[in-house]
Amino acid sequence: MNQNSNNDYQFPLDEVDVPIEPSTDIPTTFMTSSEADHIEKQMKVYRVIEKSAFKRYGLFMIIGCLAAYFLIVVLSSILENLFGWTVSTLTTSFVELLKFLVSTLIGYVFSETVKNKDE
Repeated sequence: MNQNSNNDYQFPLDEVDVPIEPSTDIPTTFMTSSEADHIEKQMKVYRVIEKSAFKRYGLFMIIGCLAAYFLIVVLSSILENLFGWTVSTLTTSFVELLKFLVSTLIGYVFSETVKNKDE
């Protein structure tokens, strides 16, 4: 059995801070002002596209939440009135969550609309 003991390893006595040598392999490129302006214009376009995508997905989520809300309300009322079953507390809390999501999404979507009109 060949085991290394702790005596084989030499612990350093002092900590030495040595700066890292700069690398010469890194290519450096410089942009002209027209190239920088072109990139900034592209970034503005990307931001507008991204905001419109968030707004569109927000609207889809509002529609989905409202559809789920009405489906749950209709099913729970049918089950209570026709069959006499009671709705679980989980369904009630899920409806409250959907109402919270819808109100939050409406606030987000319409605040983005107001921001876009101001710009």
